Amino acid sequence: QEPHPEKLIVLLTTKQQRDDLSGFRGVEGATHLVKPIAPDDLLAALTLLAAPPENHFLLGPIALANENRSPTSPIKVLLVEDNPVNQELARRLLSKCGYHITLANNGAEAIEYFEKQEFDLILMDMQMPVMGGIEATETIRAREMRRSWVMSHQFRSVSIIAMTANAMEGDRERCLQSGMNDYVAKPLKAQDLYAAIDRCLGVRNASDDSAAPPTADVEASSLNLTTAARDLGDEQLLLTMVRMFLGEWDRHLIQIGAAIDAQDRGQLKMSAHTVKSLLAMFHAERARRLAVELEQATKAEPATPDWYQCGQIAEQLNQEMAKLKPTFERFVGDKILDNPL
Repeated sequence: QEPHPEKLIVLLTTKQQRDDLSGFRGVEGATHLVKPIAPDDLLAALTLLAAPPENHFLLGPIALANENRSPTSPIKVLLVEDNPVNQELARRLLSKCGYHITLANNGAEAIEYFEKQEFDLILMDMQMPVMGGIEATETIRAREMRRSWVMSHQFRSVSIIAMTANAMEGDRERCLQSGMNDYVAKPLKAQDLYAAIDRCLGVRNASDDSAAPPTADVEASSLNLTTAARDLGDEQLLLTMVRMFLGEWDRHLIQIGAAIDAQDRGQLKMSAHTVKSLLAMFHAERARRLAVELEQATKAEPATPDWYQCGQIAEQLNQEMAKLKPTFERFVGDKILDNPL
């Protein structure tokens, strides 16, 4: 009976919002919410629609990513990675650019940090315990959208870059479909990481671009620390990575053996995946291929892996890594002699 259009609340799924939101924004007297609906969001939407048309709402200040940021303000990065060696590598590469880094050990922690503070960029590992990268990204995007009704077209989502050791066809598409903006393969190479960040943010305040040396194809080898140093762009960083890997060496092999003994498919897959990623960092190709074979064995059909075969592969991996360990130890010893405390 009032001379005003009926009020309309449109309930959308995540996919609907991505595809149809631009059309709904032109409907007079309407707002939208994304399912699952949070009680506070529903109450706020009803309050907004219940107001007479002549009333004007004054929204509180909304912090939008990269808006009114001074050139000297550090870019805030949420690093989501469960392995200490990979954490340190990513942290060092990001620190060279002057970024402010917050570390999350899994996807669940990432969501907690995301709810508490604003980030310009999220580096998201794909395979992690508790919650993986795909699920965490979908959750973050859904929560962004659920809050975006009040921000309308001005809303800007955080950039998310996937990090994965599974350089397989279709991985990039899976990342983008989940809501990620870009993709870098592990082991991380400085040039590739910086290029992905530049594509997402368009800015990078690195003071020394020499930290990103050109990458080159190398022939498969048992171990190539020279190429690893070139990939990282920093020999001291490589020394740190080798020391950390040696410190975790026995733990990784014990976890693989224990997973096979317990016939724990999930744990074996995660442990083999982690070792594969670390070995790739050092171009330890023969051992890396065995770790890949072990990881693939957990995905084989029928549903139950061939545990005897897994044990055989793990034994070969142990033998190959035993051959590599003296080289790693000599590398650390030589650098200590070259640079005594």
